[in-house]
Amino acid sequence: MKVYMVTPNAETDGWFLKLEDTAPVELYDTRTEAVEKGEEMAKENRPAKLVIYDRQDNKEDERSY
Repeated sequence: MKVYMVTPNAETDGWFLKLEDTAPVELYDTRTEAVEKGEEMAKENRPAKLVIYDRQDNKEDERSY
């Protein structure tokens, strides 16, 4: 199962979408954009999970597809 993660970029105000244990896939300006793209990618690659973190790097949500 692939695990996609939305995490904050500590160096900017952006948000990363990345595949677990790999380099970031993409950097987005907003968390909403990153989550939307993460949902799209997870749905295209079922079974998959999307794990969403907040600005403090705490797990906030986990969605399965």
